[in-house]
Amino acid sequence: MSKLMQKVKSIHLPFLLALLFAWASASMAQEAAVWGRLDSEQIEAALTNATIDYDDGARQEFRASGRTYYAEEAGPLEVGQWRAQANRYCSQWSPSGPWVCYLLEREATDERRLRFVGERGEIYLGRLRARTQP
Repeated sequence: MSKLMQKVKSIHLPFLLALLFAWASASMAQEAAVWGRLDSEQIEAALTNATIDYDDGARQEFRASGRTYYAEEAGPLEVGQWRAQANRYCSQWSPSGPWVCYLLEREATDERRLRFVGERGEIYLGRLRARTQP
């Protein structure tokens, strides 16, 4: 390799790495700023008597009684329980099953857009449709 090429690489590589790092940092900061975590009171206010249409085509209704109804596009209706506990949305899908909890976040630019984040990092995106009658 010529000395000129070595010099060009030695100048450009650090610059490109710095540029890549700056872009990645800005991208992560933007992602963090877009979603705001809800506390228990906000979770109850957002979900009580509401319906969410998930991005994968499923739908879930949340009743004030603590009942929740979930249906995939072509699947059967599932009945469970929901609650807000320790600043998390929690649900139970069989009477003897475990309660599974998620962080619930709201998109800053669209208050109807919600994101459920599980303990292992799984993410479920949805949009609040409309309030149902209590």
